[in-house]
Amino acid sequence: MHGTWEADSSISTSDRRLKTTIAPLHKTLLSQMSRMNAGIEQPDSSSNATVGGGSVGTKKKKKDTRRDAVDWVLRELRPVSFVFREGLDSKNMQGKRRYGFIAQEVERVAPELVREMGDHKSLVYQDFIAMITLAAKDHQERIEQHHGEVGKLRGLLKRLGEKLGQLQKRVSRVIGPFEPKAGLRATAKPAHP
Repeated sequence: MHGTWEADSSISTSDRRLKTTIAPLHKTLLSQMSRMNAGIEQPDSSSNATVGGGSVGTKKKKKDTRRDAVDWVLRELRPVSFVFREGLDSKNMQGKRRYGFIAQEVERVAPELVREMGDHKSLVYQDFIAMITLAAKDHQERIEQHHGEVGKLRGLLKRLGEKLGQLQKRVSRVIGPFEPKAGLRATAKPAHP
C-alpha cells in the first residue's frame, strides 16, 4: 500500500503489559527540555539571556516542575495551517486546508513524535493526546488554585470594607459627618465664561 490513507477510526495497542519504562510525561518532557537547553551555548557569566523561552545563565535555577514542562512544550510547539503539495502521497488531501505541526520543528522539541517514512517525516499525532491531557490537567490545577486565591482576596476585601465602615463611623462621631456646604457649589463660578 502506498500513499496517504484516511480512516474513520484507529485503534492503538495500549495494554500496560506491553510497555516498559513507564514514566510521567512531564518528567520525560523536563528531560528533553534540559537536553535542549544544555545544547544552547551559554552566555558569558555577566548576562542572563533568555533562549527558547527558558532562562539560561549562571543564576541558580529552581527545580523544574510539571508546570515548567507544560509551559515549555506549549511555548515551543507551533501549530500551523497548511495545504499539501501536489504529489502521489497527498492525492486524497490536495487542496484541503489542514491543521497540525511541521515535523522538523516538533523533532527539536519531542523527537519521539517524529517518524522517518522514506524520504519524508511524519508525526505520531495520537501521542499529542497525552501532551494535551497533561496541559489540560495542569491548567485545571492552576484555575483551581486561582479560585482559592480569589476567594481569599474577596474575604480580605470584605474584612477591609467592614473595617473602613467602622472607621468612618468613629470619625463621624469625633468630627461629625463630612458634607460639603450646600452653597459652596452653587456660588463657584466657572473659570471660562
